[in-house]
Amino acid sequence: SFKHYRHHADQPGSLSHNRVYVLFEDRDGTLWAGTRGGGLARLNRQTDSFEHYRHDPQDSSSLSSDYVWSIFQDRAGSLWIGTVNGLNRFDSERQRFERYQHDQQNPSSLGNNEVNAITQDHNGLLWLGTYGGGLSKFDPTSERFGLVQHNSAQPQSLSKGYVGAIFKDSDKNLWVG
Repeated sequence: SFKHYRHHADQPGSLSHNRVYVLFEDRDGTLWAGTRGGGLARLNRQTDSFEHYRHDPQDSSSLSSDYVWSIFQDRAGSLWIGTVNGLNRFDSERQRFERYQHDQQNPSSLGNNEVNAITQDHNGLLWLGTYGGGLSKFDPTSERFGLVQHNSAQPQSLSKGYVGAIFKDSDKNLWVG
């Protein structure tokens, strides 16, 4: 059987939007939903209601966009959220987000703001699939980005700049879609 969760404008604890693009259960068993236009929603299993995390243009510590494409928890326990307007690290103690965004003036920034996929390799680096910016690798310790992009002169390079999926297999290989 199925239990349905829906957005109801008159019910604050309902799902934040009906279009859910990503579901993720963190290591504490908390279920997170990334939505198209409703931000990030966290299910409280005891009350069966959702807490909402939304973009607030007046608050730089809010989620960078209400369009959430990817959610990932790294080995250190940090929750990472990929949106159409950058990467966000959630600080659960302060209930705030730290934003990482593309800067055209800085080639060492995030490759593109639309972050579709996130994974972590055996060295602790985060790999971010972006829409048009290829792959960005991010070192959470130094907070530095590196880019892996398509190069038509090199047949062994990334085949395109649009990355929608990343998977790390048991042999430590990264598979990029």
